[in-house]
Amino acid sequence: MVGRFIKSFDGNRIYYDICRKRGSFLVFLHGWPHNHTVWKKELRYFQKKGYSTVAVDLRGHGKSDKPSRLKDYTFDRFAKDINLIINREKIQDFILIGHSLGGMIGLEMYSLFPKGIKALVLVDTIYENPLKHFSFIRHLHLTPLTEHVLKFILESDKIRKKHFPYVDFSKFKDHSDFFYWMKGAKETPMKSVLSCLEEMVEFNRKDVLKKIEVPTLIIEGEKDRRIPLDSAKVMAKKIKGAELKIIKGASHDVDIRRPNEVEHTILDFLDQIDSRKGF
Repeated sequence: MVGRFIKSFDGNRIYYDICRKRGSFLVFLHGWPHNHTVWKKELRYFQKKGYSTVAVDLRGHGKSDKPSRLKDYTFDRFAKDINLIINREKIQDFILIGHSLGGMIGLEMYSLFPKGIKALVLVDTIYENPLKHFSFIRHLHLTPLTEHVLKFILESDKIRKKHFPYVDFSKFKDHSDFFYWMKGAKETPMKSVLSCLEEMVEFNRKDVLKKIEVPTLIIEGEKDRRIPLDSAKVMAKKIKGAELKIIKGASHDVDIRRPNEVEHTILDFLDQIDSRKGF
């Protein structure tokens, strides 16, 4: 794999790893507040199978720049970053694979830049506010609090200049979902964590589901406590021809904790696409 940076439309640098093989491109998007290393095992697996891959550090995460303004973390900006990478690398057709926040961005990407997306894989994700089933969140309007905290962070030289080390999630084994979230939050600037939270609470792309016309695979952990299984079932019904695969006993971070099952489930899906369309 080769690591690269691209300067996005608003001047922020976005990091990604790319590996070119003979096979189709798979574009991987991580969840909140992780980075592209959550996909390392899947990346190695599919590269050995002959697939080309791209794995992105979303803005605010990993090696990518961490913008200071709340408005720099909107879902359309995430999608524009990815689209710029696709164009720069001259990728014509690709399968978009997103976990949690990455899957939500995948829906936004399909809404804004559907050209070239030949299939979607949505892993432990949702089409609307993922926190709406938490009663205390439903009654909060986060923007004033978020802006106040961000102002404090930006005005503090000590916090602003703090070095955030780059954590490799593939090195951890058999930890809880909470551990992975806390590890990511510890290594990610709080401005990025809070800004993404704000965007997720306001997110709603139910309108996109009926517009999706490409093969879609939905992978959901049976015991996912962050994304209700019912929401995955709604997506499967709303997206024409979507396939829902439930991984028994799995929780939210299946890409980290159950990579073998994720790999085989995605590969079966890709084989079905190949057999139907010669893709």
